[in-house]
Amino acid sequence: MLLAHCRAHPLITLESSRTVVSAAVGPKQATVTCADGSTYATHALVAADGLHSVLRPYVVDDPVTCSGYAAYRGTIPMEEVTHASAETR
Repeated sequence: MLLAHCRAHPLITLESSRTVVSAAVGPKQATVTCADGSTYATHALVAADGLHSVLRPYVVDDPVTCSGYAAYRGTIPMEEVTHASAETR
C-alpha cells in the first residue's frame, strides 16, 4: 500500500537499487548519502528499507519488536502529523 501511494503521488520520487549509508535528519530537511556518493535532500524521509533498516536509527530510537506477524516501525500518532496527508484519514 505504501508503494502504491508513493507511485501515485506527484511529489514523490522513488529511488531503487541504491544503498543508503548515512542520513542526517533535521526539523525541516533530511539528507541521505548513498554508497555511490550521491546525496538526496528532502522534506520527508520514509525509512521503508526492511527489518535491518539503515535509516531507522536516524528517524527513531525505539527498539524493533517482532510480533511474529507484522511489523509497524516508525509510526507516529495522527495528531502529530502536520502534512496534508493527514487529510486522507
